[in-house]
Amino acid sequence: MRDYCVPRPRYDDYLIRDLVAHVDSEYRTLPNRAHRGIAGASMGGYGAVYLALTRPEIWGAAASHSGVLGPLRVTREAGATTDATVTIRQLKSAYGRRWPYWRARFGATVADWLLRDPCSRAGDLRRGNMSQIPSLRVDVGTSDPFLFQNRSFDSCLIRLHIAHNYTEGMGAHDWDYWRGHVGSSLQWLAAQLRDRETDH
Repeated sequence: MRDYCVPRPRYDDYLIRDLVAHVDSEYRTLPNRAHRGIAGASMGGYGAVYLALTRPEIWGAAASHSGVLGPLRVTREAGATTDATVTIRQLKSAYGRRWPYWRARFGATVADWLLRDPCSRAGDLRRGNMSQIPSLRVDVGTSDPFLFQNRSFDSCLIRLHIAHNYTEGMGAHDWDYWRGHVGSSLQWLAAQLRDRETDH
């Protein structure tokens, strides 16, 4: 059993405040969003995209491998969209026996889930300050159980007219796929930050 010094682990605060400050104080960084990116796989891919869309003043680019990018999607049907009419009962049914895990991360109400939904965050940012939208890259394996969520997020960004990089490749939700794609993801991140450097 794990013990924490807070009632709920606050990894977003840790990354936003502690880790970024530590890296900028210990290394020769250019400490601004134009030169800072974030990336991750699976829930880390979700976290990278969510944090960049929620705190775009900190990160200028984000990359996701196989991320949980459409948590409110309760159907895998092509063309289906997510909206606020989704109910907790539908979410509980969609996530099945893993529901306690997801409830602990996204919350117990639809409003909680909407606050943590990458598509909702992108929509809020698109309506608020278009210039702050980070560069986004998403890749996912064609045998990944979250493929439909990644396609949903891709469709969301297209609807919002937010430019992004989206690719699908052969593979599943595993380290073989991620190891095979991390190189291209890092190259993409480097290119985004290099291009931004010429603009500032």
